Amino acid sequence: MNWREWDEERRDLLAWVALAAAMTAAALLLLWEGRGQTLFVDEWGFGYLWRQDTSLSSLLAPDNGHLAAIPVLITKASLEVFGAATALPLRIVAVAAHLAVALMLFAMLRRALGPLAALLPAVLLLFLGSAADIFVGSHALPIELSAATGLATWLALGRRTTGWDATACALLVAGIACNGFAIPFIAGAAAIVALDRGSTWRRHWIAGVPLVLYGLWRLTEGAGQESDFAWVNIAGLPSFAFDSLAADLAAITGVFAEAGGTENVFQLAPGQALAGATLVALLAAAVGWGYRPPRAAVPALVALLVLWLTTGMVASPARQPEVARYIYTGVVLLLLVAGQAIAATPASRRGAVALGCVCAVGLIPNAQAIRDAGIFFREQSDQNRAVLGAADLLSPAASDEAALEVESEQPQGGYADMPYQLGAYRYAREIYGTPAFTLEELRGASPSAREGADRMLARGLPIALAPATAAPRPFPAGTRLAQEGGELRWRGGCAVFEPWASGAQAIVPMDAGGLWIEPDPGPPVVIGMRRFGDAYAIGAQASGGQAAEIPMPPGPASRDWEAQLLPQQPVRVCGLAAGGSGAG
Repeated sequence: MNWREWDEERRDLLAWVALAAAMTAAALLLLWEGRGQTLFVDEWGFGYLWRQDTSLSSLLAPDNGHLAAIPVLITKASLEVFGAATALPLRIVAVAAHLAVALMLFAMLRRALGPLAALLPAVLLLFLGSAADIFVGSHALPIELSAATGLATWLALGRRTTGWDATACALLVAGIACNGFAIPFIAGAAAIVALDRGSTWRRHWIAGVPLVLYGLWRLTEGAGQESDFAWVNIAGLPSFAFDSLAADLAAITGVFAEAGGTENVFQLAPGQALAGATLVALLAAAVGWGYRPPRAAVPALVALLVLWLTTGMVASPARQPEVARYIYTGVVLLLLVAGQAIAATPASRRGAVALGCVCAVGLIPNAQAIRDAGIFFREQSDQNRAVLGAADLLSPAASDEAALEVESEQPQGGYADMPYQLGAYRYAREIYGTPAFTLEELRGASPSAREGADRMLARGLPIALAPATAAPRPFPAGTRLAQEGGELRWRGGCAVFEPWASGAQAIVPMDAGGLWIEPDPGPPVVIGMRRFGDAYAIGAQASGGQAAEIPMPPGPASRDWEAQLLPQQPVRVCGLAAGGSGAG
C-alpha cells in the first residue's frame, strides 16, 4: 500500500466516523425535540381513530389520495404492542428512516465526490430544519420511507444481478405502498436501467411491476376519492417547477430564514433569486460551452422533474413548493444531481469544496428551524391531549357523533388534525388506551390547549342557548358573582345586573343544571362561556325581552363553568334545575 492509498483510507475512515457522530447527534436532537408528542394528522387515521378493523379493504384505503399500507401496518403494530399512551416507538422508526436516507445520500455522493466532500451534504440533510415537518414527529413516516426505499433501490440496481434486481423491485413496491412520493424514484430507477449499457429492455420489469400494482390499486381501492388535480395547473407547471427549484435552493443555502424574523415562515423570494441565477448560468453554459448533464446525473434529474410535475398537477393553497414534504424529497434529489454534475467537471475538487461550503452555511438556520418545529409539534400534541382529556369527562350519554375537533372552531395557533367523532375515540380508548391529559394536567395546559378542551366539551354536552322552558332556580347560597361597570343586586336568589357604561360585564358561575337568563327589552346580550380556558370562547346571544336557558346535563363535564355577560340593558340571571325539563 502506498502513501496515497493510505491517505485515502484515512479520509474515508474520518468521513465515516464524522457521519456516525452527526447521525448520533441528529438522532438525539430529534428524539429530544419530539418528546411528549402524540399521534398527529394522518397518524390518527392509521389505526386509532380510523381503520380500526384489520380488513384488507381498511389497509388499502387511500390516505389523502395515497396508498399507505406499510405505514398503517407499522402504526397498528405500535398500537397493539405499546398502546396509544406513547408515540415514542413510532418516533424511533421515523428517526431511523431519516438517518437511513442521509446515510444512503452519503454513500451515493461518496462515489461521485469522495468521502469528505460527501459528508457536509449528508449532514445538512440530517439537520434540514426547513423540512423539519417530515422528521420532527412520525406523521410523515410515509414520505421518509418512500425516499429511503427509493435510494436503496438505486443502490441495489448498481449491483446488476438478478437477485439485486428482484430486491430493487421489492423496494419499489414497498415504497409505493408507503406513499405516492415513490413515483419519482420509480422514474429514476427506469432511467438507471435505460442508461445502463449493460442492461437489456427486459430489466424494465423492475420499474414496471410497482407501477402496474399501483395502477391496479388506483382502479380498485384507490378509485373514487376526490383529487386535487386541476387542468388549470398544467399551465402553471413551469412556474411551479421554478418555485420548487427556488424552495430547494433556499433550503440548502439557508436563505429561507428571515433575518430578524420572529415567525417560522419559509421565505421563498431569496430562493427565487438563486433559482433565476442558476438557470441563467446553466443556459449560458449550454449555449456557450455546449454543456450537457452527465449520464450519472440523469436518473436523479429525471426523478426531480417527475416530482415537480406530479406535485404541480395537484397544486393547491396547501400544496405549494415550500411545503416540507416537497422540500425534503427535492433536496435529496437536487443534491444528487449537483454532486454528479460537479464530479463530471474538470474542476470537480473546487466544485465539491464549494458545495460543502454552501451546505455548511445552510446548516445554521436549518438547525435552528428544528427547534422551532419541535415547539410547534409539542404545542399541537398538548392541544390533542387536552381535547381527548375533555372527551374523557363526557358522560356515556353524550352523542357518539360529536366531533373531536372542527377546523372553523380552532383556537389561535390550533390545527384540527382530529376531525373524527367521539364514538371512534371511545372505541379506540377501550382497545389501545389514550394519550389524553388527566384533569390536573388539563388545568395546567397551555391557553390554546385549554380553549380547545372547552370547545370539545361544548360540542359534546352540548352547550346551546334555547328559549326558556323551565322555571328559574335560585343560585345556591354562597354563590359569588363579579361585575365591572355596573350594579349587581340580588332578588329572590337570582342576580340582576344593571350596566352603567359601555363594556360593562358580569361574570356568573354556572349552576350545576345550567343558566337561566332574562334581559330587559333591548339589543341582544352577548354571552361567553369557559371552563378551562382563559378566553370565553363558547359564545351565544340572548335576545332582549325574552327568557332563555343554557341547560347543562349532569356529569363531570358540566362542572366549574362560568359565563360572561356583556349586556347593554339590565339582565336577570338565575340557576336552572339540574335534570329538569330544560336540562336537555
